[in-house]
Amino acid sequence: MTRLEIEAFLMIVKMGSISQAAQKLFITQPALSRRVAALEEELGYAVFIRAKGIRNVELTPAGQAFIPIAQRWMRIYQEALSLQEVNKQNPLRIGAVSSVGTYILPTVLQEFLALHKAGRIEYRDYRSAEAYEAIENGAVDLALITDITYDKNVQAMPLFREKMVLITEKNNPLPNNMKAENLDAVKEVRLPWYPEYELWHDHLFGSKLQMTVFMDQMYMLEYFLLKAGAWAIVPVTAANVLKKRMAVKVLELKNGPPDRLVFCLSTYKALGQQHEQFLQLLLENLAKVKGVTVFKNAISTGIRK
Repeated sequence: MTRLEIEAFLMIVKMGSISQAAQKLFITQPALSRRVAALEEELGYAVFIRAKGIRNVELTPAGQAFIPIAQRWMRIYQEALSLQEVNKQNPLRIGAVSSVGTYILPTVLQEFLALHKAGRIEYRDYRSAEAYEAIENGAVDLALITDITYDKNVQAMPLFREKMVLITEKNNPLPNNMKAENLDAVKEVRLPWYPEYELWHDHLFGSKLQMTVFMDQMYMLEYFLLKAGAWAIVPVTAANVLKKRMAVKVLELKNGPPDRLVFCLSTYKALGQQHEQFLQLLLENLAKVKGVTVFKNAISTGIRK
């Protein structure tokens, strides 16, 4: 039983005539009759009464009873076809720590939408620990984080590493390549980054809170960084964006913190093409940034397990 056979049956019922039904379907009458014959053979009963000299068709009792079944069959067929649109509209669901989402992803996601005109994106901010739960419960498909832990249901794939640099208001006389230990901790705008950074920071400045400003949201940095003498240590990707927006300068440090590693979380299931395209765009953009090292085999070795 095929769509063409069901379509032929319903059109004949609608038009009340084989000739008119054939015209509507843009086929010949013999071709239409063959479709009806094939349908009846598969059903095992006749749906139309055939009699010479009768121009309008008549339904058999079984044919009359078959009408709602045929209509339901066509609805199911159309619903099945509509799943193509559902697949096209599946959103790219991404999560990330705030600094990645704020200073790296906007350009990448815009490029992704340029490639997928009818595409949709869902983005959410997460702390690293929260991202694991989001991956497990299906809230997002990928999450970009900086602090990994063990989870039997979630894999963590290293994507890239980047330098941490000093950023300060433009008139601050701090020199390039100064020793990190010579920084005035009282004027620091302090942000927590990743475990290795915290160990480095505590070793250099001590665990006591000496700084004037502490915050755990990256976007707040811009409100405090322009204060005279203020400085912060940030990933180079964030520093490059902030330098374009604000009157600040970016400096390198001697004895600075270890590079920041960014990981991609996903389940162990193979991801779709759009996820791979997103990651490819991300790595291509990052490969152009001085101070960033991408792991070029990340997608092939990590996403498909």
